[in-house]
Amino acid sequence: MRLTLNGLLLDSVGVEKLKTLLVGSDSNSEALAEALIQHILELKAQYAVIEEPYVDQDYSADYVNFYASAFRDYPRHTKRIHFFAEDISGLLSKPLHEQQPGLEHVDYCGFLVLRPIAQGPIGRTVLKFPSFGAGLTVRPCARADFKAHIWPAAGFVDG
Repeated sequence: MRLTLNGLLLDSVGVEKLKTLLVGSDSNSEALAEALIQHILELKAQYAVIEEPYVDQDYSADYVNFYASAFRDYPRHTKRIHFFAEDISGLLSKPLHEQQPGLEHVDYCGFLVLRPIAQGPIGRTVLKFPSFGAGLTVRPCARADFKAHIWPAAGFVDG
């Protein structure tokens, strides 16, 4: 299994490509995809990296318990999309040993997992919490620190 990383600049064309990926063939997920994209853009994300194939623990459990015994074949692997607050395309074109130190110093916004199923393609999502400005009190229902790895470098999402 060979891992590939594909970059996507989040300009207007890139945002449309991202929306197409998130919606897939499930038009019911369009509102969720639009809300996620708006959140990602509010985090000032400028670049996305699509990591595939990715083995997601949540989808793997679903696969073992349902999809593996279904009457049709379902793909076993997912895609994970990482978001960064700066364009890292130049960094990704460097050799691997030069990518790691660079990735440790970029502003990481989080990731989402794209499942290979039509019904609910958007899976586990871990993104930074947005800032709402002065005077607002926000009580999120789920918040935690999370560590994600892309290649050998770690990105941090502070909850």
